[in-house]
Amino acid sequence: MFHRSRAYATPTQQDQAQQYSDVVSEADIERIKMRLAALTKLGCLLEVGCGQGTYTQVVLPATCEVYATDISEDMVAVSRQRFEQDGKVTVEKVDCLALPYEDASMDSVLMVNLIHIIATPERAIAEAFRVLKPGGRLIIASYTEHQMTLWQRFLLKQRNRKYQMKRSMYHRVMSPVIAQQLTSRAGFISPYSEMLGYQVKTLFHIAEKPQSVRKVKPVTVKAMSAQPANPELA
Repeated sequence: MFHRSRAYATPTQQDQAQQYSDVVSEADIERIKMRLAALTKLGCLLEVGCGQGTYTQVVLPATCEVYATDISEDMVAVSRQRFEQDGKVTVEKVDCLALPYEDASMDSVLMVNLIHIIATPERAIAEAFRVLKPGGRLIIASYTEHQMTLWQRFLLKQRNRKYQMKRSMYHRVMSPVIAQQLTSRAGFISPYSEMLGYQVKTLFHIAEKPQSVRKVKPVTVKAMSAQPANPELA
């Protein structure tokens, strides 16, 4: 794999984001694992925000090569130790807003529990689009309060307080509509979304880079007004 310049962008946003994670149960985590385990033919996969490698391990059988990346040096150290005996996994410290990889060099890009806690998700998605090969897939899974009842949101807030979990200052509620807006404005096509879970919800979203790519203008979430292709997903 060929890299671009290894000069990283300032990691402030992701450093702050890494300090926050929702309080979730093992069942919530297992639900995401099961959905990811159903994916096939991921080829050369880039994982952005790999953390301790929990989900890296799940998708590994469907890949031929994996670049597991995170902005946190601590998380990179843990993942490196976890996969030190696996020759097809490379763990690197990388900023998702300035990926050091060549254009059209990846078959798949995976983002789990990242896109909803960074300041500029459109930049991260644009970078994913750039490094994907034509026909490559972007796979997003993000915890969300979308479709949660007021009571479920109250319970989640109480659990966060109990365990002193600090919410990212950039936290946003992701939905199928917002996911489609973010990915389609970056140039992705064929969006597919589904909601996982019962109390704590997870948005699962897949989009594809077209075989013929046209340049698109970057867009922020506030600027988006398009409706989803399938209203039932909203």
